[in-house]
Amino acid sequence: MSRLALSDSDKQARDWFVETTKALGCDVKIDAMGNIFAVRPGRKNAPPTYAGSHLDTQPTGGRYDGILGVHAGIEALRTMNDLNIQTEFPTEEGARFPKSMVSSGVWAHDIPLSSAHNLLEVNGTAAMKSELERIGYLGSMPASYSSNPIGAHFELHIEQGPILERSKTRIGVVTGVQAYSWHTITVRGRDCHTGTTDFENRSDAMLTAAKLILHSHNKAAEMGCLASTGILTLKPGSTNTVPGLPGAVSNAFMRMVSGAGHDRIFVPCKDGVSHNPAEYCSPEDCGNGAQVLLGAILRYDRIRASRGA
Repeated sequence: MSRLALSDSDKQARDWFVETTKALGCDVKIDAMGNIFAVRPGRKNAPPTYAGSHLDTQPTGGRYDGILGVHAGIEALRTMNDLNIQTEFPTEEGARFPKSMVSSGVWAHDIPLSSAHNLLEVNGTAAMKSELERIGYLGSMPASYSSNPIGAHFELHIEQGPILERSKTRIGVVTGVQAYSWHTITVRGRDCHTGTTDFENRSDAMLTAAKLILHSHNKAAEMGCLASTGILTLKPGSTNTVPGLPGAVSNAFMRMVSGAGHDRIFVPCKDGVSHNPAEYCSPEDCGNGAQVLLGAILRYDRIRASRGA
């Protein structure tokens, strides 16, 4: 499955999301980064509790990355409607464009809106703003926490790693996320004939880049960190991509750190595979995660009410 951000298939998923949440009685709003918020009113007019994830996928993405959290959020809304549960605070289901979490960065005032709008697609010329306009999801609401504050955010996601499956644990409770640092590095060499230039007279940028990649891997392992190289652009040549809950059932969950930079609740995925057509999460684990998500939303709603927040 491939549903690249702001593509025609992404638009179809966004249209489905808007139609589905409106049918559940939600007020839908869209901000200047294409983030979609479906708001279910609560008794109090206060920053809402969010639940959601992303609708788009990686180029070789699977069927669960992101969309599981969106479906679970919708099911939480549907369950509250079916059981006539009235929360103290509004509840929102959000779908975001998460490439390097740029939309979240704009909302948090960490990335300027103009910089995000001018981002170009990988291996292409389309800018984010023009694609948002093309598919009809360039909203008028500011992408800003000051204009659209939140009370809390819960995100259900497949683990994208093997720890839960190996330990036979059904739920991962995320206690923190790893910090990211992204770099674009240019290595300059000299074009020459590969068949007639000996090693001593070469200035091989690709060889140097390979050494840098290996060194970053070894250094990260030495420091207990992670390092990855995602895209190599060769000139002259073509672009290549290097593949590459307290008080609940205490023995059914474990505390974890998210390596993806987001997520709050994890469920196992087979062999830890993600961003791959073989990605799989069992129906039972999807259901478990959705139940935990709903419980977390309702529990936090009671906590906020007791604090008068």
